[in-house]
Amino acid sequence: MSEEVATAERNGGSTDPGRLSRFTADVFVHLGMSDEDAGLLADYFVWVELHGVPAMGVRRIPEFVDRLRHGGTRCGGVADSKIVRDHPAFAVVDAQDTFAQLAGHRAMQIAVGKARATGLGAVSVRNTTTAGVVGYYSALAAEQQMIGLVVNNSAPVMAAYGAAERTLGVQALSMASPAGEHPPLLLDMTNSAMSMARMYEHQLRREQLPGNVALSADGTPTIDPEAGHAGILLPMAGHRGYGLALMWEVLVGVLAGGQHFGNDVRWPSEHALPSGNSLFVLAVDPAAALPYETFTGRVDTLIDRMHDARPAAGVDRVLVPGERSQIAARARRREGIVVPDDVVASLVALGSELGVAW
Repeated sequence: MSEEVATAERNGGSTDPGRLSRFTADVFVHLGMSDEDAGLLADYFVWVELHGVPAMGVRRIPEFVDRLRHGGTRCGGVADSKIVRDHPAFAVVDAQDTFAQLAGHRAMQIAVGKARATGLGAVSVRNTTTAGVVGYYSALAAEQQMIGLVVNNSAPVMAAYGAAERTLGVQALSMASPAGEHPPLLLDMTNSAMSMARMYEHQLRREQLPGNVALSADGTPTIDPEAGHAGILLPMAGHRGYGLALMWEVLVGVLAGGQHFGNDVRWPSEHALPSGNSLFVLAVDPAAALPYETFTGRVDTLIDRMHDARPAAGVDRVLVPGERSQIAARARRREGIVVPDDVVASLVALGSELGVAW
């Protein structure tokens, strides 16, 4: 048993992933979603919990419910995402203010289909919500023997390099690649020095931030997670992170042609208003370049070379992107997902209100 799960059980126990999935799906079916769409939302939330991003996991279900109740997000789903432009290797999808977890799933399936036909497929999605943990979508591509790339824009929370105010979203991005003997490579990151989700976890644990990751609302440096969460994130690597975030926004928000981009994308907490987020997904079929088994063998070789690198002092072993989270996900599937007592209480209360059993 992992140390994390053992500690959780001493503090009140862990939750079976199947139970979380059933509860989540039942909540959204009760609110009017189809079984298929509610199941996709449940898959997303459980995947996020399994891969160790609890700040974006099931604790967010009440927020999703509030968006549906207040009208900021429509209770539509995959079928409501409308293809408005279609080309052999590219499409534009209007999500019509439905959840990105559903529109993004459909977009990746469209991209994978185009990649099988042409070698690569790209889809721009407009008028949706924040996509949350974007590794979920690129992993969908890797599961289908594709290289996947996903970029999501967000409400302005990061300063441009040299600015002392929020000017741009962190533009979360993920890239995944299938491998052969090894698990897929899975990179999931933001262009800020620390993601908002990780900062929120520091806030929950009452841990100070490292330096040079955030400014308080008045533009002064801070290591207080509450001040940072309410303040301004700094770009990773200074002007480089800022430059990447700005150019990603050209590819994501500007290209998609939605109602909002740049610094006017709305916050998810504005439950009565459409967020106006955009999403860009890309699938590449490696078999268009070389035999699939040859490709995955070369990925394995690349991974082995990283593992064989001499570790620095204090490091047991050099890892590759996604390795730690996928090891943890396997353990949580066996041993259960840690859900804090306050989150369980909020979900139980929500279920009681809706007539959905926990």
